[in-house]
Amino acid sequence: MATNKVAAVKWLAVKVALEALREELTTAEPAKKYSVYLMMISDWKKTALKNMAQAFGAKVEEGPPISSNESPRANPHKSRNSPM
Repeated sequence: MATNKVAAVKWLAVKVALEALREELTTAEPAKKYSVYLMMISDWKKTALKNMAQAFGAKVEEGPPISSNESPRANPHKSRNSPM
């Protein structure tokens, strides 16, 4: 019985993550629809994006995060030539 519940939760995570990836609804709408926390949906979406290449047989190399804040314009007060 516990195995069936774990499998059901995993399929719910997949279903909700796919809805979140489509971005047809706000994150709050599937959260309310499936009675899950917003943070869970966000985590499931990140996990799905991270592992999507593996689903299609691609080798995954660790690279920069999808939304990196390390751009030269991230901190306009920090000079490129500063010793910091």
